[in-house]
Amino acid sequence: MESSILVPLSPVLSQWVEAQASQQGFGSAGEFINDLLQREHQKELTVLVHGRLTKAMQTLVSEMTPGNWNDIRKAGRARPRRRIPPPSGTVSLSPSNS
Repeated sequence: MESSILVPLSPVLSQWVEAQASQQGFGSAGEFINDLLQREHQKELTVLVHGRLTKAMQTLVSEMTPGNWNDIRKAGRARPRRRIPPPSGTVSLSPSNS
């Protein structure tokens, strides 16, 4: 959904916007302004994400303890094991029950 905002510009700024739009291949001054605002918004989001990532990287991280590893092993052993059948066309080396 698009909306419009009327922004009064000084004659000098209006001429600059028109010139930039033309030089950069935009179809109108409005397209240029829209692109300019989108790029500024993207910069703001990039700064926000960078700040959050930096903060996350600075948080304390605890190392794995032997107890952590034991819990992982127990969880793995508690999982039911399922037999994976050999690919078709392979020869079984187990003794036959015939």
